[in-house]
Amino acid sequence: MTQNNVNSILETWNPFAGSLEKEKDGMTFISGSTIALFASPAALYTDLEGKADKVKIIGITQDWDMTQSKQAPTVFECGSDGRYTIPTGRTAGQLRFARILLNKKNILFITHALVEVTRRPKESPAGYAFNTEKSEGFLINLASSLFNSPVGIIMGIKDINDHWVISGFFENCYILAHAMGGSAGAPYIGENVTMSFENVVPISMGKTPETQIPPNNEK
Repeated sequence: MTQNNVNSILETWNPFAGSLEKEKDGMTFISGSTIALFASPAALYTDLEGKADKVKIIGITQDWDMTQSKQAPTVFECGSDGRYTIPTGRTAGQLRFARILLNKKNILFITHALVEVTRRPKESPAGYAFNTEKSEGFLINLASSLFNSPVGIIMGIKDINDHWVISGFFENCYILAHAMGGSAGAPYIGENVTMSFENVVPISMGKTPETQIPPNNEK
């Protein structure tokens, strides 16, 4: 874009002559009611069709956010004032979401329900994921070796017209933090988790979007 093009855009801008967005006809917004999270195995390289037994919906979700950061250091050189940005640094991401406790099944249980629960013979009681022998459905001990196993998180986003916008799979998620709390006046107990993830892979959850997982586990 040249300087003349920039000047032309700025000259035609009038903040009192309507909105900046010109494509207002048939606008399709995205709201919290059209976003869903699902728990799955850590690696899922195939289409979701026919895989319902490997996916568990994370209901009663209250809010979520996803952050990604990338290292892009700036270096200088001797002999000039020039600077260079190196854009090939490492990328890291985190996913956080909050949920209301329902039917004794907490967020740790739902995310790890697809992970085979085993108790190592030499593991101390402090390392057990279950609080008691009869508390299946409620996991509370993040120190358990159970949470050394990664899980997958699927995010599906539709617009208000029930059309798929995007669906992504967060690979190899590890829980970094879990919080739970309530108050005397609150009608429910809330909890939230923070997870790290390795990659975000686009997947197909319907006719649109047309993205598919590459065959033979090639990403």
